[in-house]
Amino acid sequence: MNAKELQIGDLVDYRGKVIEVTSLYAKNGSNEVGFGNKEDIWVNGCVLNPIPLTSEILEKNGFVKEIVTNDDTNDDYTAYHWNPTPQYPSDGLWFYPTFSGYAFDYIMSKIKIKYVHELQHLLRLCGIDKEITL
Repeated sequence: MNAKELQIGDLVDYRGKVIEVTSLYAKNGSNEVGFGNKEDIWVNGCVLNPIPLTSEILEKNGFVKEIVTNDDTNDDYTAYHWNPTPQYPSDGLWFYPTFSGYAFDYIMSKIKIKYVHELQHLLRLCGIDKEITL
């Protein structure tokens, strides 16, 4: 992975272990990512792997599985919905895993997402402070 793709707090895979990014250094050709509790451990970003976003991860984090019917074709498909503001039931994030890749719809803007760190970025961009559980 490239350190420029990541943000502080992102969850990624390092040698089969989930780590949380605590620092980044991506200047002058460097590709360093830091993690650790007491003192930062630095690794080159190329040894990190993104964590694929799955239905199980979505459900574990409060997304509700729903069967949705396409009004144009009458086809049913699976969607996952998470709404931080229940007073507006159609708002929130919608995840459609059956379309090309993964797409979230937040107030009519579609964004393709395949990895946990991309979900974290989307939530931050929407102003949603939510910790992701794996």
